Amino acid sequence: MTLNQAIQRADELRPNSLERELKVGWVRELEGQVAEFMNLPFEGAEEDAPLLMQAPFDNIYYLYVAAMIDVAQQDSDLYYNDSVLFNASFNRAKSSYLRRNLPADNGNWRVL
Repeated sequence: MTLNQAIQRADELRPNSLERELKVGWVRELEGQVAEFMNLPFEGAEEDAPLLMQAPFDNIYYLYVAAMIDVAQQDSDLYYNDSVLFNASFNRAKSSYLRRNLPADNGNWRVL
């Protein structure tokens, strides 16, 4: 998914009249969090470049933007629903990333 696709999907879920640059900023904000989690340098998300979190977990981007649209439109019920969906999806994405990318250590967990 690209930044443009995330915004388009969020706009389909939550029709709005908010400035596009505001939504671009929200996607870039989340992409910065994803990059930090993955311990990658963050140089900003290009509008047509693939975002870091790919399918099947790329729904985090449009769910986050939809939740932020809810906040901007002061719709607390929709925000609650979207934030629950976003948090669950982001937690699944992070868990999957950790399972696939942490080095094997003989089954012992190390507390950082």
